[in-house]
Amino acid sequence: MNNLHLASHPLANEKNIIPGKNYRITVLTESLFRLEYSEEGVFNDEPTQTVLNRDFKEVPYKLKEEEDYLEIITSNAKLYYNKQKFSTNGLNIKIYGTNMNYNSEWYYGKAAPNLGGTARTLDNVNGVTNLEEGIISRNGFAVLDDSKSLIITKDYVKPRSNTKSEDLYVFCYGHQYREAIKDFYYLCGSTPLLPRFALGNWWSRYYRYSEESYMKLMDDFAKEGIPFSVAVIDMDWHLVQIDKKYGSGWTGYTWNRELFPEPKRFLDNLHERGMHITLNVHPAEGVRGFEDCYKTIGTHMGVDVENEEPVEFDIAN
Repeated sequence: MNNLHLASHPLANEKNIIPGKNYRITVLTESLFRLEYSEEGVFNDEPTQTVLNRDFKEVPYKLKEEEDYLEIITSNAKLYYNKQKFSTNGLNIKIYGTNMNYNSEWYYGKAAPNLGGTARTLDNVNGVTNLEEGIISRNGFAVLDDSKSLIITKDYVKPRSNTKSEDLYVFCYGHQYREAIKDFYYLCGSTPLLPRFALGNWWSRYYRYSEESYMKLMDDFAKEGIPFSVAVIDMDWHLVQIDKKYGSGWTGYTWNRELFPEPKRFLDNLHERGMHITLNVHPAEGVRGFEDCYKTIGTHMGVDVENEEPVEFDIAN
């Protein structure tokens, strides 16, 4: 599975870091600042779901520091911070080298017109849709809040050890939009290219197939010369008729052996046809006591396995 591991360079250049007891400021570029605050003094140096690379080159800057405040000056911006919990009055950045008006000064918590980024989903969208905030704006600054994203380890993702900390990336590029986007792509990683098979024909139908009926369907398609590159097996691959004490059967991770008596044989058969496979999963109700994998996962997660306490699905925490 090494091909699924994201390459990352999460450690920032030490010369770009200004540390404090409860804060850490990293001057990633002349226009990009990482601002961290933690009451416990715990900071993150691992890659996250959003940020992969912090190893930007050494940045020339001037530091003026007193007991109760500091100023960081680069060729493009001047940051002022009072060394306290982040606040509107205690943290701001003035953008230099622009022809903009007073609105080119960012204050912590200040919203600004944003040129937009992406939409998380196009489900039920027909026409215009609202975009989430991006990293450029006409006012010259934008904020990427990475405080809640999960940490990426070698084998899995995990919550941050300090969930109350703040981890902000402030883009202060003025109207240098291309530079902002270029540095954003390095910080967060390049957009992965779609594999060729994903551009082929997918067979996806919400239907109670069995191994026998699904393979017959694939044979029928082959006889008609209709090519498919991806098989989407909808939710009836797993158990859906379950004891009501566990809730609904919408979520499931255990093969329905009545319909698919030998799952490996079924999957191998599709692979031999050159197809890729995805199983439809609705994880909202977590892993519950009826699942084949429950005891293993429940024990690992520290839930009360004897009383079948569910392993909750909560990606935010």
